[in-house]
Amino acid sequence: MGFNNSDDYRRTEEEIILYINKYLELDFTTEQKYLEFNKNKVWFRARPNAITIDQNQKITSVLSIKSQFLERALWRDHPYWSHVLQLSLYLFLAGIDQGYLCLCQLSYEKEAITEFKSQLEMEDSYLLNQNISYYLRPKLNDMQALPISYQITEVWKNNHKKDTPLTIWKIKINSQQFSTVIDDISEWWDSYLTDSPELTKKEKRQAKKAMKKIY
Repeated sequence: MGFNNSDDYRRTEEEIILYINKYLELDFTTEQKYLEFNKNKVWFRARPNAITIDQNQKITSVLSIKSQFLERALWRDHPYWSHVLQLSLYLFLAGIDQGYLCLCQLSYEKEAITEFKSQLEMEDSYLLNQNISYYLRPKLNDMQALPISYQITEVWKNNHKKDTPLTIWKIKINSQQFSTVIDDISEWWDSYLTDSPELTKKEKRQAKKAMKKIY
């Protein structure tokens, strides 16, 4: 991630959130609990980097912050597919369909040092409001490949050469498609879920010895 310790990470995350709030006129906060969803004894649990809430304490948007080394990567017009999937999970758990994905390009030479001085500017893109689709192909043969679509509705970048490069995409997901993926995962797990068999006396003694070694 380009950070020497967790303090570096938290500091940079806080700087990015303040930077986004200032120029996008949002009110992201990091004061939130994990989002959870349970189906067929399968728990989906995740915590976005930040959220916005309304007067009724309902989540209205989420923010996912990602980083990569500038020396290894080309400047991207669209987010990584894995990043979109993670944001999609946050949105699904929050019960909304739009959120923000931020990609921060760090430098090996500067390590965790970040500079955000120039204004974030909205940019035009040929990808705006286009339906972008992928197939999620599980490695397990008994799970089907399912389509997932999303749209990029807005893009912001900071273009000053001295700034740490930053891109923000506002993304709208196809909630129905992602819900189908969650259902498929839950049903697959439920079909394979079995109760643990009763241990024999010998197995119980062996388990007790093993626990004593651990504790």
